Amino acid sequence: MEPTIRFVLKRRQFLKSTAAGIALLGLPEIARPAATSPEVDLGGISLGVIGLGPRGHFLLEQFQKHCPVRAVCDVHRDRIGAAAARCSGEPLCFGDYREMLASKEISGVVIATPDNWHARMTLDAIRAGKHVFCETPACRTLGEARSLIELKNPGNLKIQAGCQGRANSAAFAACRYLREGQAGKIHTVRLWSAADEPFKPSAEHSDTPPGLDWPFWLGPLKPRAFDAALYAGGWRWVAEIGGGHLVSRGSQLLTLLQWFLDRELDGQIEVEPVLGLGGEHNHGDAPRSELTFNFKNAGIKCVWETKPKSDERIDWGMQCIGAKGQFTMLGGSEDCQVSHEVFGYQPAKAFMDPSWAFAPDLRLNWLQSIAEAKQPTMPLGLAARAAAVVLVGKLARQLNRRLVWDFDGCQFVNDPEANRLRQDAVGGNPWADEIKPAR
Repeated sequence: MEPTIRFVLKRRQFLKSTAAGIALLGLPEIARPAATSPEVDLGGISLGVIGLGPRGHFLLEQFQKHCPVRAVCDVHRDRIGAAAARCSGEPLCFGDYREMLASKEISGVVIATPDNWHARMTLDAIRAGKHVFCETPACRTLGEARSLIELKNPGNLKIQAGCQGRANSAAFAACRYLREGQAGKIHTVRLWSAADEPFKPSAEHSDTPPGLDWPFWLGPLKPRAFDAALYAGGWRWVAEIGGGHLVSRGSQLLTLLQWFLDRELDGQIEVEPVLGLGGEHNHGDAPRSELTFNFKNAGIKCVWETKPKSDERIDWGMQCIGAKGQFTMLGGSEDCQVSHEVFGYQPAKAFMDPSWAFAPDLRLNWLQSIAEAKQPTMPLGLAARAAAVVLVGKLARQLNRRLVWDFDGCQFVNDPEANRLRQDAVGGNPWADEIKPAR
């Protein structure tokens, strides 16, 4: 029997990726390139932001530090007005993102909508000749993942996925540590998070708020009455829309894993649910769930687990186990933490070696890639592959059986039922038609 690999996470074993934290151990701070290069002119770039909830407002303010936001778009009229007031100038205002994409006033778009719109808007923006920065996960269905993976980028547009862990210096230190063989060849990876919050629909029926285009908000989803809890963020815990932590955090961690290993997730992926669903499928993760992923080409077994919430501020992360040792990271976004030995060893490659593909500011990196005609550090294809893996896991959990996904054909092996569910199409809904990649 294969031995069970267990780990204990204690806050004192980890460092925050700050100069103060590193100084406590007497270790040198990781050198950081300047956040901006004076020779890079961003003056010709202007942006539009689609999706003006809390994340959209945050991104609007962050991008405005570097270039003008000339257009804002949301399906809720009140949100448009609030965002327009935060812009430095007088932006164009849209309720339909397609009208924004037709505008010649903007060269790139920032997509901060719920997950059901990510892939559709990304591909529509590319067809319109716009650069794209889109939050993760890159897609909501396996049909969308296929469209993004097969994408042929017309006009050398710059497409960046918003995996913030790629801009974290602790994650960068982990990348160097693992790529330079400090843990040996990785054979097992454990990913974990706290269980999802159960979705609680609004107790009473309420009318759609004035100014909100609810059918447009739903887009490719099944028709349903307005639900204030769903609209306010509860969509993340509904499998049809968000898929819970398995999709949101799992896709970020797997994107980082591809970076750490310096390889794509490809070939055949075998996924099997170990611990049952518990509760209804559309209520996100069970109180406890476990899935195993076997990446055949990479020779790696990956386990996804949900755990009881702890007192720790960061209750999700990754452990990589190799022939020579192991490495553990708490978090996977802006607040990654890693153990001190990751900072303490002397890397063979120089910090600025381009093969690391590291940028301390993912948003600025995207803008600079547009200005310099270079590729950004977080490719869309890697994000789409990571999303595909967790979407296969979500479907295996839903069907409660083993599935084998083949990246080469973007389909399940000998499983007609699972293949019918790849796109999650809704009959008669034009937004749910399979979207084809731009050629």
